[in-house]
Amino acid sequence: MYAVQLIIDGVVIGALYAFVALGQVLIFRTTRVLNFAQGAVATISTFTAWLVMDGLGWAWWPSFLLAILSGALIGIAIGALLTFVMAKATVLEKSTACLGIFQLLGWTARIIFGDSPRRMSAPVEGHIELGGVLINTNGLVIAGVCAVAILLVFLVISKTRMGLGMRALAQDDETARQYGVPAKRLILISWSISSAIGAGAGVLVASMLQVDHTVMTTIMIMSFAALVLGGFSSTVGAVVGGITLGVVSSLVSGFLAPSYKNAIVFALVLLFLTLRPDGLIGKKSIIVQESGPTPETLPSLPGGRNRTVLIGGAVLAALILVLPAFPLPMPISSFSVMMAMTIAVISLSVFMGYVGEISLGHGALVALGAYTAGILMNFWPSAPYPIVVIVASLVSGLAGAALGWATIRLSGLYLAVATLVLTFVVIEVVLQGRELTGGATGLNVPAPILGLPIASDVGRYYLAVGTLAVMIAVVLLVLRSPMGQRWVAVRDAPIAAMANGVAVRRARVNGFIFSSMIAGVAGAVFSFVVTHVGPTQYGLFFSIFLLLAVALGGAGSIFGAFLGAAFISILPVMLNRSSGMTDGIMGLTLILVIAFLPGGVAGLISRLRVRKLLNSRAGPPPPPQSLTGTPDEVSAQAGER
Repeated sequence: MYAVQLIIDGVVIGALYAFVALGQVLIFRTTRVLNFAQGAVATISTFTAWLVMDGLGWAWWPSFLLAILSGALIGIAIGALLTFVMAKATVLEKSTACLGIFQLLGWTARIIFGDSPRRMSAPVEGHIELGGVLINTNGLVIAGVCAVAILLVFLVISKTRMGLGMRALAQDDETARQYGVPAKRLILISWSISSAIGAGAGVLVASMLQVDHTVMTTIMIMSFAALVLGGFSSTVGAVVGGITLGVVSSLVSGFLAPSYKNAIVFALVLLFLTLRPDGLIGKKSIIVQESGPTPETLPSLPGGRNRTVLIGGAVLAALILVLPAFPLPMPISSFSVMMAMTIAVISLSVFMGYVGEISLGHGALVALGAYTAGILMNFWPSAPYPIVVIVASLVSGLAGAALGWATIRLSGLYLAVATLVLTFVVIEVVLQGRELTGGATGLNVPAPILGLPIASDVGRYYLAVGTLAVMIAVVLLVLRSPMGQRWVAVRDAPIAAMANGVAVRRARVNGFIFSSMIAGVAGAVFSFVVTHVGPTQYGLFFSIFLLLAVALGGAGSIFGAFLGAAFISILPVMLNRSSGMTDGIMGLTLILVIAFLPGGVAGLISRLRVRKLLNSRAGPPPPPQSLTGTPDEVSAQAGER
């Protein structure tokens, strides 16, 4: 009976996963965009429902409908932003912009409704006992509402003219537009429906748990895991994947280790993907292969012959070396953090710029490196600094290899979602593994050993600078090697690269492993310059900050990595991170950069250089020749011209 009880509980939560995943599929099938903003939309809509229930005395069902309406309106606004303002952005850029929208809306929700969770009444109360199995009546209502909503979405997609247009856009949007399908209108409708689904799911979750700023984000992440399990391209797969994930999670929690439930479930999903990469009901024809930066700003392999780049690099290096000698507006430790952040940004920038894929949870790989260094130093305080950095790099590289082989074989889309889920798994393991990680309080990291303990802030700064210099040299050498050439070939023309004997999947996986190893080095440097490793340092917002830094500086640009790292490192210190403004400003900046500065600063410089080169080649127009001769001859010459 206990197993039956767990299965019933799993079906209820699985219905919510399926409900939210179905909204994600609707957006993905129409636009190929991953709606990472859905959790924040659901949070705002749910708080709105709570506000009218608690403040105005509304009943549950009218409040539920108001939340759905508010979610639909916010969804239309998001769809309009991505469709009209970001019309030239790539699919992955729009998906990244959704992370910025998620951050901006989350900050807005905290400003309006506060940080405290709220209690919301359920539509019905009580339990039903059947054969020794206790069934919560509210759970039945939730499962019933999800079932009805799923059925309605299926009917809309399969039986209506609007659904036919959405399916046509999913198959071939260019052909669909030529046949008169109102693409923009259908895209806005799909965004409104998807966001309304998220809002409805938020109220259902709140009636079962509470109104909270983080609960719906967790549900959204699990819905992505359900899509990976069921297959991104299939509406049926979203439902099957959601129910399966809910039941498996419940059984794992009941029979194995409830504290590590998400970690075990995620490991099982990855194992399943190695056996069936397309998911339960996925189709091999749905492949997303699109580079992070726009085609006009794709970086080329560094050649080392550009005099401007060499002079600029030398000047930047000199400034970094003499920085501690000048009076600074903030502690030198802040600039040490900036150097560590630059290494982390380079790790993601190289992967996005030269491999052409995207990682949405790179902070988890940085966290693995930081915790590896912290744990190793606590067990072996005299460990030499190079050994600690190498071990941290290898641990993150192994995690990257496991993720890469299980997901990137199919498409970078699966890798992006897998890294996002990994962020939550790493935090869960860190919080539960108190004996090793220190749990919620974290670990204090002893001073690094490089011959002697480096205990001063200035010493740690130069240690971070030296490590950064080594990483830049390693990155440049690898990019100029045959491996780097294969990455660029696969990024620009995967089919042509395959025809020339390049193992495309292996090249992508190797690129992610290399990026993961650099992220591990960044984590080790972070642990030493901050002298502490904690679970709140490397959450989802950290990964979003890294994406912002890459988008601002330009994927593949070392100088851009410096610029982006400086922005996301120094700005929070200037604004005072506890003020809460940082999240909103970072999210808004990410949206604006993608909308109006494609390719970041490096892309802007590249476009200006190309424009200058074209203008110089065209040259000024030839001067007009003077007309000489008799009046009749002059008229004849003018007529010929």
